[in-house]
Amino acid sequence: MLADIGRDSSGLQAKSLDLFFAKVSSAYAIIVCDQVEDDCPRLYPFALQTLYWPFDDPTQAQGSMAERLYAFRTVRDQIQRRIEQWLEELERRA
Repeated sequence: MLADIGRDSSGLQAKSLDLFFAKVSSAYAIIVCDQVEDDCPRLYPFALQTLYWPFDDPTQAQGSMAERLYAFRTVRDQIQRRIEQWLEELERRA
């Protein structure tokens, strides 16, 4: 999905939270899935502020391959727009 919008994802990989707990202080934890919040409401004690941006889980999309890819692209684009809005909000406050 990142390559579709010209982003190189070759160096990216999923990371365990064990790499961060009690080792890294973060200003923000951004939770993008309601299920994560339901399952782990205290999972983010390392962040000064927790933001909840729930998006549909594209892994749950049904239908043809094209329909499932559309679901991933839709959520990718929603996340991008939300990040851009958030950064604009932070800039206005500064």
